[in-house]
Amino acid sequence: MRMHDKCLPCVVNQAIKVANITGINTKEELLREVFAFQEYRGIDLSPANISVFQSLIIEKGYNNVKAEVGDATDLCNVKDNSFDVVYKLWRNVKWQM
Repeated sequence: MRMHDKCLPCVVNQAIKVANITGINTKEELLREVFAFQEYRGIDLSPANISVFQSLIIEKGYNNVKAEVGDATDLCNVKDNSFDVVYKLWRNVKWQM
C-alpha cells in the first residue's frame, strides 16, 4: 500500500477511532495494529545506535522492523521501488517506541 505523507494525520485519526471501537488500550497495541501491514527499515552509521534499536525491536516484538548499519544518504544498495517514504532524522532525536 502506498501512502502519501500528507495522509498520515488522517490515518492516525482513523486508527484512534478503530482503537476506541475495538477496545485497544495501549499505545503499543495501537501501533502494532496500525502499522502491521508495512515493513520498516532503520539505517544508521553507528553500530551502537543500531544495537540499541535492535534491542528495542526485539523487546517490543516488532516483526516488521529491521535495523542495519549503513549510510542512509546512500541508498544504492536498496532495490528500486522497495520503499515508499524515506525520513531523515537529525542528531538528538529521541525515539519513544
